[in-house]
Amino acid sequence: RNRLMFPIRDSAGRVVAFTGRALAADDVAKYLNSPETELYHKSEILFGMDFAKDAIRVRKFTMLVEGQIDVILAHQAGFQNAVALSGTALTEKHLSLMKRYSENLMLVLDADTAGLKATARSAELALRSGLRVKAARLPKGKDPAELIGEDPKDFAQRIAAAKPIVEFFLAELAEKESSSHRLLRSAENIVLPLIAAMPSPMER
Repeated sequence: RNRLMFPIRDSAGRVVAFTGRALAADDVAKYLNSPETELYHKSEILFGMDFAKDAIRVRKFTMLVEGQIDVILAHQAGFQNAVALSGTALTEKHLSLMKRYSENLMLVLDADTAGLKATARSAELALRSGLRVKAARLPKGKDPAELIGEDPKDFAQRIAAAKPIVEFFLAELAEKESSSHRLLRSAENIVLPLIAAMPSPMER
């Protein structure tokens, strides 16, 4: 089918499924995943976790990126603590798997509107489950793989400059909204749910 195949392993390193990434630019489905089976539940598997778990313990945070190629390039650039979802939204089971290795999560998702929405959704769920969440800022229209391919040092600097999730969104929204009224509305819709999701009254 003219696709690049990625084996998907569970956290013990056993192959449980495959992803096929389209090699032709005009292919309708960019990614095709194996169907759910007794062995493969998308809501439980994080791509790359079998390689990343030791680095997560050492670095003391999990880096969540968007896709398989982002994971592979992040590992090549020295960020062996990177993992990705497999065509599904972040779930409680993903978060409990992450918590085995670290209580800190860094979101490095695409910088477009859909990516920011995914960042807010994932952050809220992660905060509710008691994780500390940061986000790194990517240039507009770039995913982690593109940025690492062009400039691994720039990527590393952006990871080092990652902000706690509330500060991240306040900065993002302040840059987007010139009107203070619209900024307040956006903060109410995006930032307040994040603050409400924090279990610790001190952090709130």
